[in-house]
Amino acid sequence: MADYSTLKGYRYIAVNKGIHGTAEPLIIGSRIRVSEVLQMVIEFKSIKEVCENYGLPEAAVIEALTFAKDELDKAYENDTGR
Repeated sequence: MADYSTLKGYRYIAVNKGIHGTAEPLIIGSRIRVSEVLQMVIEFKSIKEVCENYGLPEAAVIEALTFAKDELDKAYENDTGR
């Protein structure tokens, strides 16, 4: 059984150290990492295509993209001292 640690403020994003051996964020109920969703978007896949490819609800894919954006914003804020 998966041992998810749900991330505060997110419905679909969690951390599961057991699946990939690291604490990477992934979509709950799947083995799909947020980084995999990002890679598909980088490859010009639509949100619909990502959903179809991984069998995910649209809300989960949008939340994965939002999570990535939020993490980049935090890193930038920490880096610039804002």
